[in-house]
Amino acid sequence: MITNLQTLRGVAAIMIFAHHFGFTSSVTDSFGDCAVAVFMMLSGFVLTLAFSSPGKPAPTLSRFMTKRLTRIYPLYLIGQLATFALLKFDIGPAKAVADILMLQSWIPSPDYYFSGNSPSWFVSDLMLCYLVFLPLDKLLTSGGKTAFLLIAAILTSYFLCVRFIPDNLVHPIIYIFPPMQLPVFVIGMLAAKIFNKIPRPTLRAVRADILILAAVSLFAILIYYYPDVSTRLSLSSYWWPATFILILLLSLYDKTKCVTTTVLHTPVLVRLGDISYAFYILHLPFLYVWQRLFRHFGYELPTGIDFIVSVSLLVVICVAVHRLVEVPATKYLDRLSSRLQH
Repeated sequence: MITNLQTLRGVAAIMIFAHHFGFTSSVTDSFGDCAVAVFMMLSGFVLTLAFSSPGKPAPTLSRFMTKRLTRIYPLYLIGQLATFALLKFDIGPAKAVADILMLQSWIPSPDYYFSGNSPSWFVSDLMLCYLVFLPLDKLLTSGGKTAFLLIAAILTSYFLCVRFIPDNLVHPIIYIFPPMQLPVFVIGMLAAKIFNKIPRPTLRAVRADILILAAVSLFAILIYYYPDVSTRLSLSSYWWPATFILILLLSLYDKTKCVTTTVLHTPVLVRLGDISYAFYILHLPFLYVWQRLFRHFGYELPTGIDFIVSVSLLVVICVAVHRLVEVPATKYLDRLSSRLQH
């Protein structure tokens, strides 16, 4: 495990929470788009490192998808059912089926892709990435002209769609539609291929700090200028270069004893990364209940304090869910699938 990336995953989850919390700020508006790009590129990067190590045989598609589903689906289903219950099961059968089957993001209407537990559209996109991961990895590993043409075809098709898609479909297609998130995933895969071939640098700690902080500063600049860029850009490739650079730097200097990696290796922050999926899946049902309770009892906390308290409480809940539900369910389903396959 690359510890710096685990912490980055946790930070991205907090950014998503802040985006949905209700702050009236262009900064938190940008957090959602930014964190989605980070999550998707990280997924491509980490999966490639895990399943495409030199000399390690590639798993079969059925085994790979089974492992992904056992990891993702139990909490995904809990998040959906909890949201259905909070909505008094008034979602409608077609939308409920799309949500349960992880198909909601294929339908270009917010009535579908934001139905149920609305952040789960991202998991629907991930499923496409998982389905094509093994053949894509094989092509990228082959290198040379084939890999170049593949990447060129994917990016060319992507930017043509971004350029010519009608205005009324910019959000549902550019941001939500699964094939349009695939290039971000592929860039993460490419970053992992580059990472595997780069000799591990032996920089002094100060230089490593400067490089990592420069990458973080680039994100700060992008957040500052976010209100001034077009919707097409902010929802598409705006965050790609900074995310690519940050993931590579955090991975390359994960073992460097510099100030930034020391902070990022803090057990509390790493633990936040461990529970990031539970945090992401459960944060909107939690916010729904949390805010309704305050309205019911007529209480109102200052926004900043409310945010800190709610994040802290959700972290505690997610630690328990991770320990008592997510990990045991994944292990049980993995053992069950192994027995069935044998």
